[in-house]
Amino acid sequence: MHADAATLRFRQPTAEDGYALNQLVAASPPLDTNSVYCNLLQCTHFAATSVAVEENGQLVGFISAHRPPEKNDTVFVWQVVVDKSQRGRGLAKRMLKEIVKRPACEG
Repeated sequence: MHADAATLRFRQPTAEDGYALNQLVAASPPLDTNSVYCNLLQCTHFAATSVAVEENGQLVGFISAHRPPEKNDTVFVWQVVVDKSQRGRGLAKRMLKEIVKRPACEG
């Protein structure tokens, strides 16, 4: 089922997204899974430069990214995942646009 653009919520991730992110990545081969702890860190330590997308309370997309130290003009995208039900609709591009317009990504 494809989500209507109006039903998708783009937001900064929180600690509560760690487990859901782990499950979304595990269901999205060939992505490498990380530990739930690593995903928790992605959702907290890199929250200002990452984005979570949910539909009806379920995580359907995520980009983890960060600003490398001493590289104010760079945003390193670590991992991009989109639920198979949402693929082919430009969600990854929309997530990237959401990240780069944040204050944490201004260089």
